[in-house]
Amino acid sequence: MSSSNQQEWQRKIKDLKIEIDQQRSADEPIIPEILSSIDAELLDGDSWKEKVSTTQNWFEQIPATGKLAVGVGVAIISLMLLKTVFQLVTSLITLAVVAVALWIAYRFVIAPKQANDDR
Repeated sequence: MSSSNQQEWQRKIKDLKIEIDQQRSADEPIIPEILSSIDAELLDGDSWKEKVSTTQNWFEQIPATGKLAVGVGVAIISLMLLKTVFQLVTSLITLAVVAVALWIAYRFVIAPKQANDDR
């Protein structure tokens, strides 16, 4: 089967799914169905292989200076993502330390004062 026929069938299937979803009552949740279709698309090995192959072909076709620019861009984006992850971890650790400090303050400072006031 040619890729145009396959794409046409996929488009028809998507149209039918949309039509079925529109006919459903408002009470039925459709989010799980959407998530399952997204999961299936993401986990499809052939889809990933095709995307990787397309990207490799594109990369091989660009000139050497373009490859250098792409490499530098990827390195910068990678470092920015790494920095963001470190900032997130640091924020979570800080939040945990503050939470523990507040709990200790409540446990040993505020709670005993309230117990004394109740007597």
